[in-house]
This record gives sequence, structure tokens and C-alpha cells, in this order.
Amino acid sequence: LLGLTGTNEEVHTAAKAYRVYYSPAPVDDDNDYLVDQTIIMYSQNKTADQVQSNIIVLKGMWLEQAL
Repeated sequence: LLGLTGTNEEVHTAAKAYRVYYSPAPVDDDNDYLVDQTIIMYSQNKTADQVQSNIIVLKGMWLEQAL
């Protein structure tokens, strides 16, 4: 997995492009916080093309294990 970050504007632009949701929760007394977010993973190759066949294979493997 690769986590990306950037300025608030860059994160907003990326979230909008991928149609995902995020919202930081209030910070507590220890400066800890949670981030509510969309739980989606995108499978992409090195040129950032989505790799749909990998998703289909992984879904099939998951279904086999679940049954």
C-alpha cells in the first residue's frame, strides 16, 4: 500500500478526483485525532492506470475463502 499526502488543497483535489470522502475529527487533549474516510483501495500499475483484472482476481480469491 502507498499512502499519499500533500497540502490541504492537494489532498482535496485528489479526493475529488477519486470521489472519496475524508473528514478530520476534533483533536483531543493529547493532540490525537481520527480521520473519517472512505474505505476504498484502488489497484493501479506504475503508470497509475487502474488494474481492474487484479480486482476481479482478488475478489474471486476472497469469495473462494469465504465459502
